[in-house]
Amino acid sequence: MKRLNIFVDAYIDKNFGDDIFLNILSCLYPHCNFFMPNNPSLLDKLNLPNVFCTDYSRVTSRVETFDCMVLIGGDMFPRNIHPERKTLIDSFYLNNKPIYFIGCSFMDLYPNEVMEHHLDYCKKVTNIAVRDNKSFSFLKNSGLTNISSGSDTVFVLKDVFDTYKQQGSQNILGISIRKKHNISDEEHMNYCKGMADIADIFINMQPENNVKFLCFSDGSFKDSIVAEEIIQLMKYKKPSIVVYDGDIERFINEFSECYYIVGKRFHSLILALLLDKEFVPFIYEDKNTNLLSDIDYNGIILTFSSTPEQYKLSVSQLLDSAKHYNTEKLNSLVEKSRSNFLFFENYTCNIDNMNNSLSVQLKWFNLMNVKKDYVILNTSTEDELIRLKEENEHLREYAEELIEAKEYHIQQTINWQEEANRLEKQIMQNNAENPKTP
Repeated sequence: MKRLNIFVDAYIDKNFGDDIFLNILSCLYPHCNFFMPNNPSLLDKLNLPNVFCTDYSRVTSRVETFDCMVLIGGDMFPRNIHPERKTLIDSFYLNNKPIYFIGCSFMDLYPNEVMEHHLDYCKKVTNIAVRDNKSFSFLKNSGLTNISSGSDTVFVLKDVFDTYKQQGSQNILGISIRKKHNISDEEHMNYCKGMADIADIFINMQPENNVKFLCFSDGSFKDSIVAEEIIQLMKYKKPSIVVYDGDIERFINEFSECYYIVGKRFHSLILALLLDKEFVPFIYEDKNTNLLSDIDYNGIILTFSSTPEQYKLSVSQLLDSAKHYNTEKLNSLVEKSRSNFLFFENYTCNIDNMNNSLSVQLKWFNLMNVKKDYVILNTSTEDELIRLKEENEHLREYAEELIEAKEYHIQQTINWQEEANRLEKQIMQNNAENPKTP
């Protein structure tokens, strides 16, 4: 099978959700080389043998060397104009290269010029697989026809996460927190006090009880800073801080040890659903609200304006062991997540049956050890992974050499043609100056 060279637009900044997106993409399509404009050190931590670094300038100047473009991630439409992305999409579009958006969502409100900017380049995309019903309806009502309804990409790992369901301890509460962003100091302090109250109430119930502050991001958004602020407000200083550092396996193990979850980060809610945890959501953006709406959630919802009484009631809900959402709707989201890849899957012609593709190729997630057990590549040694990565790098360099050689020959052909034209003109001039006698 031909190895495809694919440019990937994704957010890589020590964020659990976005890192696992890239892991899934890399795993599902081992016959593809993925190129990303990211810091090499961030990608090296993930240790994905078919993912490489590049830069925007190289991509835009050599679009013809790529087979297609893939954008994967949830929050890929910011509330500001993104000129680099538009330039890239325009370049691929003008070169008749397919473009796929996988598992993204739209926010409620954008400034008019930003909305026009996003919709303009979205029209040039081959397919946009959105992850919630509200985003799908919004784009459909905006006149886009190149959209399909999916769900969050992490839901494709449902069978894998089933193996972690029995690991939770009823004495551990996990609290997913998020660095302060786009809120007032008053709202942030209210949030920190509320989380501190929840943690103290839970710890005070039994001597064995404890709390883990789960930090899903340690890049530009360092969640651990907020965790430390909350602990300073607590009566009991027992909690531990669990920081995602690029090790997906370790973080999932830490999360699965919790029996109860207070989830602020979007993927803390996804993991809570996949691992069948008792949870209370904290809403900070539309994407959380949209997810809860898609599963008909009817329990307590915490916000930046929640009162101390509401924070206390949330602990009671955690302990009532009742499902506050529609399990059939959740199962529907799990099924729909497979369609995120449908159009891209058809393009790559990986295999005919998508279900088989997922069930076979995602087995390596059962081991959750990217460094040593990459089942999809039929290898079990780190040396072999290094060899494969070096081989891919060698092939990439060789491809670049061929491209440069091709460009050289094209230039030579142009030079030769120019020289031929010059000589022809010279001959014509000589003939004019020295006409032949009859």
